[in-house]
Amino acid sequence: MAAPRPREYGPALLGAGLLAASFLASGCATRAPFNPDDPQNVRFMGDVLYQAWRRDRRTPVVSARFPEWTEREAYGVQHRFVESRMRHDRAGGLKIGLSSEREMERYGAVQPAVGVLWENRRETPGRRIAIPRDGFMFVEPEIGFMVRRAILGPLPAAADLADYLEAAVPVVELPWVDFERGRTLVRTDLIASNLGSEGYVVGEPVSLDGLDLAALPVTVFSDGRRRVDTTGAAAYGGDPLAAARWIINEGTRRGWRLKPGDIIITGNLSPITLPAVPGIWRIDFGPLGEVEFFLRR
Repeated sequence: MAAPRPREYGPALLGAGLLAASFLASGCATRAPFNPDDPQNVRFMGDVLYQAWRRDRRTPVVSARFPEWTEREAYGVQHRFVESRMRHDRAGGLKIGLSSEREMERYGAVQPAVGVLWENRRETPGRRIAIPRDGFMFVEPEIGFMVRRAILGPLPAAADLADYLEAAVPVVELPWVDFERGRTLVRTDLIASNLGSEGYVVGEPVSLDGLDLAALPVTVFSDGRRRVDTTGAAAYGGDPLAAARWIINEGTRRGWRLKPGDIIITGNLSPITLPAVPGIWRIDFGPLGEVEFFLRR
């Protein structure tokens, strides 16, 4: 996936990485070094998030520095952060966040958000996966799609998604967050931090032919205990395919691109929060098959 920098923020800020590292080391948690209206701050905060990630520090809360920022600035920070992480990780698709009414209300959003998946954080079923020592990991069953061909911009309204999507895949996302404590999070914080994108477990692809994904039954088991019963209709818009179209259009409008083999995931289907706890997790996606893995400390 190519990741062009948003044009309105211009060239990279010379020495911003070093400045961001100094900012973190100084412990300056509430003051930014520039005028809030200066677009250099977007690049600067992206570098601050990247340096925190590199140093295993808690994720800085962007809204604590720039409470007046909107989604525009937040996506600019996300671009800078993600592009910096691409020195170490490979982009491998798009994800949706804040996809339920409950989440949007909690974080003051009027629509969902998009973030980038990491190809090298993709896991296969049967793996033993470590729960990070710090922060919070969650288990989120989702319906995903494998991209058939490159997608460089929003799709025409009449476009047939089957021309762009190769197959459906069962996915369990394992997002992880570790924000600075004592802060109230808002949508710009989640967008800027790339929506907690880390690991995800992907099952076998299944042809889209004849699938009614909205009616797809999904059941979550943890150590044999039935935890959640839901359906594909819990995806954004009530239909995973509709959610995929929204993600493609919004993601490409935000400057991200998709390549063949990338994965698009369409939102947490669970009506309750499922913290990642050690044990065997098995998620039954009905006609899409099962995804099983083991979480350990």
